[in-house]
Amino acid sequence: MSIISLVILICNIEYKSQITILSILTYYLFIIIYLVIKGSFNPDLLLNSNILFAFIFIAPLSLYSPYSKGGGYLYGIALGLLTFLFSFIAVSAGVYISILALSFVHKLFDKFITKNNNLVEVL
Repeated sequence: MSIISLVILICNIEYKSQITILSILTYYLFIIIYLVIKGSFNPDLLLNSNILFAFIFIAPLSLYSPYSKGGGYLYGIALGLLTFLFSFIAVSAGVYISILALSFVHKLFDKFITKNNNLVEVL
């Protein structure tokens, strides 16, 4: 149901799809690399519906995520990486801990992007 909802939400112009897509891609890229290196299959890390639900419905909330497109890209990559790291501590709660941590610093992603865009325009 989460994947079907994602397909529907991507059609909405107000939905921050870059956050969801990049966080899912980053998380699963690191999980696949980890499982290949480790050489075993852990279904708790790979097939966790809490992670997909949080990436799709909670991570792109407008008040707690970056407003710029570039900030959304950085936020999505950071969210996928932090979720991967925190999933070794608590598999189901790792994504929520990551979203909580990033919601405190989400404005820094926008400041970083706008500062670098202004620097590029000057050059």
